Amino acid sequence: MLKISENPTLIEDSIVFQDGDGVFIYGQNQKKISWVKSWNDLVFRRLKENGFFYPLAKVITSPENRIFSNLMLLLGRGCSLSCRYCYADAGMTTELMSKEIANRAVSLYLATNPVKPKVTLFGGGEPTLNFDTIKHIVEKYGK
Repeated sequence: MLKISENPTLIEDSIVFQDGDGVFIYGQNQKKISWVKSWNDLVFRRLKENGFFYPLAKVITSPENRIFSNLMLLLGRGCSLSCRYCYADAGMTTELMSKEIANRAVSLYLATNPVKPKVTLFGGGEPTLNFDTIKHIVEKYGK
């Protein structure tokens, strides 16, 4: 079984990473999100049965299987507000998505030839703290 770390890992079409005491799984194409306490083969199989880990090769290579409708870039987890109610542990980290990773993600997404391409800029904190990456993506791919 794949070792999960704090660094996001792509398993088929789902983003998986260690988040606190558990593992966060985001299956963007199927619009599913899950957090599990432990990560093992049984958990992986159950999640797969429930729509996570859609085979990326099918999405990219077969026009009839293209289900990428939107790419969401998680730009960072930092925030200058540190609100008590915030789910994102704002202010706890200043880690930001690099321009290189954002560029690669957008390039891979566009290679699927989405019918109506859409890129959403999002974060587990304040996305505009990563303004340089936002500017880079808009300048390179914006129309």
